[in-house]
Amino acid sequence: MTRTNKLITAALSTVVAMVAVPMVALASDGSSSHEVRSKVIHVVEHAVSDTVQQFHPGSDSVGDVLGFHNPVFNAADNKQIASDNGYCIHTVVTGK
Repeated sequence: MTRTNKLITAALSTVVAMVAVPMVALASDGSSSHEVRSKVIHVVEHAVSDTVQQFHPGSDSVGDVLGFHNPVFNAADNKQIASDNGYCIHTVVTGK
């Protein structure tokens, strides 16, 4: 087999794999034999560390960043069970 034929064969094999693998994955996800169950968990976040970095100090504006790292309590709000952390970017400001 020549070098050109080897390259063509490799390219065709790659294309077939790129098409076949996603098709097989999508086909296997459509099975109706799997029962989906959901569970609701109620928690209470104590927003004690929220900090806003304002791009236009003195007023809330689009682009401001809210950073947080807060304790999370059970539904009865009497025992800390977790914590959260992250940030949000204001995309809409109330009143605008």
